[in-house]
Amino acid sequence: MKYNFIYFIIKLLNFSLLFHTSLDENFDTIEKRNIINSTSLRVSLLCFPVGSKIIYLLTFNKKSNRILDKSNFQFFTSIHYDTLCPRISGTKIEEYVMAYSQYIKSILPKRRKEQEDFLKQRLSENNDSLSNLQSKITHYTTITIALTGAVVYLQTILPSANTNFAIRFISYYLFFILLVDIINLFLFLRKGMMVSSFSQSSFKSLKFDNSNYALTKAIYRDWIARKDDVRYFAGIVRNAEKYLYRSILVGITLYMFSISLQYYSDNPVNEIIFTPSGMFLAVN
Repeated sequence: MKYNFIYFIIKLLNFSLLFHTSLDENFDTIEKRNIINSTSLRVSLLCFPVGSKIIYLLTFNKKSNRILDKSNFQFFTSIHYDTLCPRISGTKIEEYVMAYSQYIKSILPKRRKEQEDFLKQRLSENNDSLSNLQSKITHYTTITIALTGAVVYLQTILPSANTNFAIRFISYYLFFILLVDIINLFLFLRKGMMVSSFSQSSFKSLKFDNSNYALTKAIYRDWIARKDDVRYFAGIVRNAEKYLYRSILVGITLYMFSISLQYYSDNPVNEIIFTPSGMFLAVN
């Protein structure tokens, strides 16, 4: 029970920009309890995400067993999506292809044909997955455009200047978080739409390759590249979904808070005043 409560607090602070908790390995997001530990958790006074880059100010990340060791503290640090989740390079793909070439040289033609059929199936599955991810990006873009209208409406029901400071602070802080989430949602969707270069085999490479396993090697190359494309796009979509769900949740919370505040402002609780004769009056 205690651990569940601690996880809930850590997860809640992951939504906040002030007193923010995060995991660098998962690009800031806290999703699973079993990956949270004292060395992986980052605690920051201020977090400011800007699309694929997240900036932390006055942050603590345990690197030394001594809590107050200066190596645990940083005034400024940042993480970048393309650093944590880089796309595979052409050189690395060729290394995999060369290693695979050595393998298929040593197997019988029948076994090689089975490998080729298997790779064709996996390549087709990855192409379908990539197409689905790109469709999600288009779908989420439409939803995000609709959300901007809701943001404009929420701005109109924020508390006025004569409202209690604490209430105004909570309302405007939630609204600021909502704006940041919407902006980052747009930036990640834009990042997904801007990716246009995909590594794949060319007809020229087949034409000048005289080996009897050239086609199998080309399909393997395309499978490796497409598998990495799916992984990269899946990360972009997952981060876009994170900001989408957060913006919806924060927006609903802000709406309920603002509507409740308006209701109690329009319908103040009656005050009971006793008269000397024992009668009482109810006044607003």
